Amino acid sequence: MNKIKILVSVFILTGFSAIFAEESDNKNNWAIQYSFGSGNGEATNFSGGGGGDIFPLLLLSGSNNINPLFLLSSLETDSAAKTSIYTSSFHAEYYPSWFGFVFGVSSHQYDITPASNPLNDFLPLLLLSSSSGSSSGSSSTSSFIPLLLISSMSESDKLSFIGSTLDFGMNFHMNRTGTFDPYFGILFGIGTAGTGTTIGKAEAKLGLRINIGDSFYLFGEGYGAAHSLEISVGNGETVNSSISDTGGKLGFGIRI
Repeated sequence: MNKIKILVSVFILTGFSAIFAEESDNKNNWAIQYSFGSGNGEATNFSGGGGGDIFPLLLLSGSNNINPLFLLSSLETDSAAKTSIYTSSFHAEYYPSWFGFVFGVSSHQYDITPASNPLNDFLPLLLLSSSSGSSSGSSSTSSFIPLLLISSMSESDKLSFIGSTLDFGMNFHMNRTGTFDPYFGILFGIGTAGTGTTIGKAEAKLGLRINIGDSFYLFGEGYGAAHSLEISVGNGETVNSSISDTGGKLGFGIRI
């Protein structure tokens, strides 16, 4: 996560320098665009913070602050979960020259299907904690209802959540003022997916823009991305997970 923050900071400083140093040779040096797409990949096991070791302790402690995303920490390292990510984005791009600086926002829907039931190994602990905490009243019991529901997941079930990111990046255009404009680029994003979860992403893309007149264009691109999730699991503990995916996007934009 710190590496992504450093890269974003370097990008911002470089961007401001280029904006003031370069002069565009085209009057339409701004663009606003919308895109949508999807990709498939894998979610790897959590690391740092003792993911698999902390989970049984949290069950026994009767904590009612367990982040549902932390349930993925029980995945085996050799059986990564299948992941589908659906993305929609609003971006603006400024062209000081043949390259452009991109910034905007994206919404990501993550659908994660475990390779196996993620709580099978912890059901005895779950039952033990539920019975031992019965004297504490309905608060202790209700805190484990989400865990009991997810413990009954089959391999066809999935865990879904939505995250939003603030994006920064660069595109490098091969033929910006022509009809067909191949380009490649990089994109970084930082955001959240609910309370206690921070998202970082890094994306490389290759696309083709079709300029229709001076003001309108269509585009399509393929991408490969890495998403990093830093999840607060309660009791001051955090764990990290990585999601990788490849996919494609389609969109349209207006040059102004």
